[in-house]
Amino acid sequence: VFSLASPGKIDGRPVLVVNYRLTTKTTVDVKEVEGKEDCISYDVDGGLRGKIWIDPGTFEVMRLDQGLGGLVDIALPRRVAKRPGVNDRGTLERMDTSIRFKPVTFKDPDESLILPASSSSLRITRGAGTPRLRTSVEYSSYRRFLTGARIVQP
Repeated sequence: VFSLASPGKIDGRPVLVVNYRLTTKTTVDVKEVEGKEDCISYDVDGGLRGKIWIDPGTFEVMRLDQGLGGLVDIALPRRVAKRPGVNDRGTLERMDTSIRFKPVTFKDPDESLILPASSSSLRITRGAGTPRLRTSVEYSSYRRFLTGARIVQP
């Protein structure tokens, strides 16, 4: 579901802001990490909401923000939950991601692409060994690699 929000600014430039909400039901896929008996891995699908920041002149996406629409219960695998002192579930409180985009120009052939400039995320999980995890990434020095190919008939 999409809706137009109040206009915003990025780096002093006016932008269009579009709110969105995924309508698919939230699902969580939980697995044990192979070779690490005290670790689990989980993927959350659906139940997200966010904002898309768009350049009004070119309609290029300049920023994408996304987060959970509410708390998400994470049921631990049975084998993990049976361990002494381990809760049978955790709660994902926040799972926020923000990606900023910028134009990157390449030569030979001349081409400009909109690519990620930076990304940051914050994940807060009650009942986890690492309850808070913040990740920040800066992207720079993009390079393009061109190659050729040929089909060899048998």
